[in-house]
Amino acid sequence: MTTILALIGSARPWGNCEVLAREALAGARDAGADTLALLRLTDLRVEPCTGCLVCALRGQACPISDDVAFLLEQVRQADAFLIAAPVYFVGPVAQAKRVLDRMLMWASSPDWAATPPKPAITLTAAGLEPWRGVAQALYNALAMSLGGRLLGWMTAYATGPGEVLLQPDALAAARDLGRRLVSGEDAPRQEFACPTCGSDAFRIHGDRVVCPICGQEGRLMVQDSVPRIRFDDSPRSERWSPSGFYRHIQEWIVPSGERFLARRQEIKALRARYEGLGETWIRPPSRADDADTR
Repeated sequence: MTTILALIGSARPWGNCEVLAREALAGARDAGADTLALLRLTDLRVEPCTGCLVCALRGQACPISDDVAFLLEQVRQADAFLIAAPVYFVGPVAQAKRVLDRMLMWASSPDWAATPPKPAITLTAAGLEPWRGVAQALYNALAMSLGGRLLGWMTAYATGPGEVLLQPDALAAARDLGRRLVSGEDAPRQEFACPTCGSDAFRIHGDRVVCPICGQEGRLMVQDSVPRIRFDDSPRSERWSPSGFYRHIQEWIVPSGERFLARRQEIKALRARYEGLGETWIRPPSRADDADTR
C-alpha cells in the first residue's frame, strides 16, 4: 500500500494550489498509489518558534502545545508527500514558514535523523513570474526539512481561484510530478536552478556561485557568449537531509549553547549600556491586559 499526503498551504478551497495538488495525486494514483490524503496547513494551529532551543540543546520535547507534532506524525506515516502552496508577496506564506521555523523539534531527534528520506515534490502557484520571488526554493527547503527526498518542483502562474485548470501544460506537469512520487524518478534538472533545492538566487564570489538555501556550489562561466552555471559534480547538498540537518544541530547549535553560557555574564554586563534610555514599549490594543514580561 502506498500512501501519498498532500499538504495544502492555501486557505482557499479549490484554489490553484488545491487543483495542482489534486492533479498530482491523480498522477500518483495512475502510478499505483492507493491511499490519497490532503491536509490544509491553514487548518492547523501553528505557533511561532520562541527560540528556546530546549529541543536541540536538551533533547526535550517542544514545550509549545499546538498542531505541529500532529503534522509531523502525518508526514511520518505517509510513504511520500507533496507541498502545494502559493506566493503572495515574493516569499512563502506565513503558515508554511512557521512550520519551517519549528523544524528543530523534529530534526533534533536521532530517530528522525536515521530515517531514510521519502519522495517529495512541491507545487507553487503565483500570479506573475516577476513576482514569484524565493518562495519555491523555501517550499523545497520545507519539504526536505520534513524528511523529503526532493524529486522535482514546479511553479504555475494563475491568479483567479482554479484558473490553472485552463492551463493544460501546468496540469500535465503536476500530474507527471505526482507519478514520480510513486516511481521515485527524479525530474529533469532545470537550467539556472540549484540541483538540490531549486533556488535560482545565488551568492557570487568571483567565478563561484553558492546557493544561499542549501549551500550547493558551482562555477559561473560563459559559453558561446551565454552565461551558464556548472554545478560541482559532488553529491547534492545534504544540509536539509535528516542526517545533514541533525549533524548541523549536533556540531554547531549544541556547541553554540556552551559558548553562550561561558560568556553569559559578559553579555549581561554589556547590555547595561542600553538600560535607562527612557524608551517606551508600544502595546497593541489586543495585548493591553497582558503581563509585561519584556
